[in-house]
Amino acid sequence: MPVGGGIVSSACVGIVVPVYNAWSFTEKCLESIAGACAGVELEIVVVDNGSIDETPSACPVLGGRLFGDRFHYERFETNLNFGPACNAGAKLISAEYVFFLNNDITVEFNWLEPLLDAFDRQCAIGAVCPLLLYPETRRVQHLGVAFSPIQQVEHLFQYFPEDHPVVSQPRSLQAINAAALMMPRALFVDIGGFEPGYVNGFEDLELSMEIRRRGKGLVCVPGSRMLHYESQSGGRFDADDENSERFAERCGGEIISDMNDLLESAGYRLDVTPWFDAYAVLTEARVQELAATDLAGFTLQEVWEMLQAEPLWNQGYDLLARSLEAIARWSEAVEIRLLQQQLCPSMEALRALGKCASKAGRPQVATQCFEYLQQYQNLMTDPDSRARRFREINKYLSKQPESVVSVYRAALLARGHAEGVVDG
Repeated sequence: MPVGGGIVSSACVGIVVPVYNAWSFTEKCLESIAGACAGVELEIVVVDNGSIDETPSACPVLGGRLFGDRFHYERFETNLNFGPACNAGAKLISAEYVFFLNNDITVEFNWLEPLLDAFDRQCAIGAVCPLLLYPETRRVQHLGVAFSPIQQVEHLFQYFPEDHPVVSQPRSLQAINAAALMMPRALFVDIGGFEPGYVNGFEDLELSMEIRRRGKGLVCVPGSRMLHYESQSGGRFDADDENSERFAERCGGEIISDMNDLLESAGYRLDVTPWFDAYAVLTEARVQELAATDLAGFTLQEVWEMLQAEPLWNQGYDLLARSLEAIARWSEAVEIRLLQQQLCPSMEALRALGKCASKAGRPQVATQCFEYLQQYQNLMTDPDSRARRFREINKYLSKQPESVVSVYRAALLARGHAEGVVDG
């Protein structure tokens, strides 16, 4: 096992895995790479940010056994955070492409070729990412980043089934997630790596901006699929507010909301929740079409299959959950209610989820629903809270073109929030 000086090989791809504790995930990650890439020449660098679990003793042994002299374990005694750790790992790579991979991800067979093929097909691509799926459900975790009209960062079509047609639809993106991101090493070096001022978040958004500044595109390649256990490092979101402010200061002027365009290109539209967040909904025509469907005699399985085809069908979740609740299948019903709140958020869905969770013996979910309901109710009824929120919203909208503002404005008006509408 190399302990210094990096790896010199003829490999096309070098994988950098930053880690901090969570050895069981690192172990699964490395084993999945070895199993899916048997016979493939790869460089593997694990950068340990001062782990105090089994990682320091177990990782060098496993890495050497799985990858031989193509493996390098680099340890720091303090936690450098994600960006600096990735930068240090990339310096040890000699391959043409560098692939940054979270240790809470396991790769699936045939993950590598689709990513490399994307670069071969389009010379203007600067970085690619795979389709990331939730392990328990194989629903979408990451298909690319969308920016809402008020600069909220959204995972595009999160919680959609992996085989839904929108998943494989080609699209241009402003940003992708560095949980699993591949790019030419020379481009990464030219950019100067990840901006080190972020703390485990938003550095991938700035890297995406740097790639686009150089005239290169960003693509999610759904033919490459991985399972993401998501945010296993302690304190993953502790610095999100500071990171968000830093990103807004450094790159906010370049971000044009693309959420509505991405939704419309897939046959959906943008709406706002009662607490003013943007989200995806069905078109009115599609709502009417589904409402006219005669569901008499439909089995629970048939309704579920309809929801796989139309994941934003709010009434379908109600129909299925109520049918399950009527026969006291509470555990199944609460999973439907959770999915409804994730994809079709509303006060009504939150109330229904809270009641169902109580019946299903899920007190933590029920308590969380109650807390959110109180928070949102206060926002909607307290004039000072609403005024502060609208000032924040208008600050972001003022930086957007009229085409973006008008969509959000129309959604606010439809919700009866005329006092929050800014002039175009």
